[in-house]
Amino acid sequence: MFTKKITAIVIAAILPLSANAGWGLDDIKKSVKPDCANSKDKAKCNQKAIANTAIKAGALIAASKLIYDLFIDFKTEEVNSEKEVKEAYLKSNKSLPKKPTVTFYKTNVDPGKIVPVGKPTTINSQLTVVAGSKSSNVDIEEKIVFFDNDDDTKEVRSLVKKVNEKTKQAGAFENSFTFTLPVGMPQGVYKIKTSLIVDGVETAPQDNEMQVVLNVFEDRSYQIAAVRY
Repeated sequence: MFTKKITAIVIAAILPLSANAGWGLDDIKKSVKPDCANSKDKAKCNQKAIANTAIKAGALIAASKLIYDLFIDFKTEEVNSEKEVKEAYLKSNKSLPKKPTVTFYKTNVDPGKIVPVGKPTTINSQLTVVAGSKSSNVDIEEKIVFFDNDDDTKEVRSLVKKVNEKTKQAGAFENSFTFTLPVGMPQGVYKIKTSLIVDGVETAPQDNEMQVVLNVFEDRSYQIAAVRY
């Protein structure tokens, strides 16, 4: 009865997330499938395995829900105009590219890979896009994708923001995605990918990751965030 209640709670919790965060009942079935073929007491093994994996699945759902509900603040600043970027590009190239081209893109996590809960974390990016010789306006967007800490192929949430909404021109920009992980965030390493989308064409992603911790001390040691079961 106990294991049935846990499984029922987990399934009930996953339903609101399945459409938005990439979770579904198939994931739960895979998570709670026990391996008790060689156990002497298969019934007892099944109960224990289902309880443990259902609890684990519940923690993963909690992480997905917290990430999905995060408030993410996006800021962008133009540091070099389209004209300045063109002039710099033509110093080492005979002519402009036919289409808008990303010439520089770099991201980093601030304050670093060790991310404390309850304090702001920022994904910073620097990018340069040179205008194409046959284009006047250019559409530049930046995309950020959060992945599950247990399965880093499973996308939990993605967000796309306009970079040059005001000017519609190429140039050099500095962007930031800022968020605060809530207390209770399950521990683990969370992969984050960012990429640029220029006139609908997405660039190769930049890979980052964050190790979620509860506290970072002065000597740079840290306390791992507790998983809530």
